[in-house]
Amino acid sequence: MTRTFLPTLVAVALATCTVALASADEDKRGEAQPLSQAQPELGVPVASNENKEVDLIPAEIQNAPQAGELSDGPAPRRLHAKSFVEDVLTLDSPSRPVPVPYPLQPSDWQNRTSLDLYLEWSPGHRMTLVLSNRLNLLEQDDVAFLSRQTVRNDLREAYLSCEVAAGMFLEAGRINVRNGAALGFNPTDFFKTRTLVGQASLDPSIVRQNRLGTLMVRGQEIWSSGAVSLAFAPKLFRPSAIVDDSRLGVDPRFDATNAQHRVLGALSLDIGSWSPQLLGYFERGRSKVGFNLSRPFGDAVVASERRIPLPPSRFHAAVVAELVRPWQYRRSSTWHRR
Repeated sequence: MTRTFLPTLVAVALATCTVALASADEDKRGEAQPLSQAQPELGVPVASNENKEVDLIPAEIQNAPQAGELSDGPAPRRLHAKSFVEDVLTLDSPSRPVPVPYPLQPSDWQNRTSLDLYLEWSPGHRMTLVLSNRLNLLEQDDVAFLSRQTVRNDLREAYLSCEVAAGMFLEAGRINVRNGAALGFNPTDFFKTRTLVGQASLDPSIVRQNRLGTLMVRGQEIWSSGAVSLAFAPKLFRPSAIVDDSRLGVDPRFDATNAQHRVLGALSLDIGSWSPQLLGYFERGRSKVGFNLSRPFGDAVVASERRIPLPPSRFHAAVVAELVRPWQYRRSSTWHRR
């Protein structure tokens, strides 16, 4: 029953987008015609040289939507794609005897070829399809070439986003939700649990970006000084083992990201140079309240007695209060500057 829950939510999202588009079309047809197409009144001659300067303005500029309005014309850039191919060869030196044996015997050599792809397609101004995927081909000395570990596909994101009204968005699919600005240890990044994939780098910023998303439905509203969002991730599978070598490499691993019903609400504000964010996370038997606060400090840092211009560094603070049944209280915090 739970496996049919997400398709139902996606169908509801598509229906909402369709109703919003149809409503906007009706409103547009009900509007008055432009002055350039208005019919002249009876008995009043129309000068042929009138508004010649206006006619010289390109049509796409005249018909451009005003701020806060939705446009029904074609999107200026319908497809945005970014891809790259990466190949990494690793050679390991012979291991030395140690008092405690290694959990897994390292391979003498390993080669990984990866194809990373990001697609963003906009059929119209108010609808966008997003796909983020990474395909890996692994070869190593102690694994057969045609095995379950040879090919591994990481479906990071695949979702539909629809602007149902000005500044209001409805999204459904596999979405990567990231909260907080801290790298490494980040207590307010609630949806990072069990999303780790094979990494090409130990850089925390790359690990934060290259991970699995969660199947969910999310609604958000954005305005000039802040944003508010509410996301619901349904439980579709029972929790699986953390290490499972029996699964195929192309398994999307929904049992790792959608093993519990989860809800996340977020309120972000822009108050002067400060950017506070309040988070509320809820799942069965556990609730968390998080608070993020960040602020830029100048446009340069001092290193090795040299002034190196860099993007504005940000000071980030995060505090999380956690309630765990039977009503135990936990608190964690992190301070980060980059």
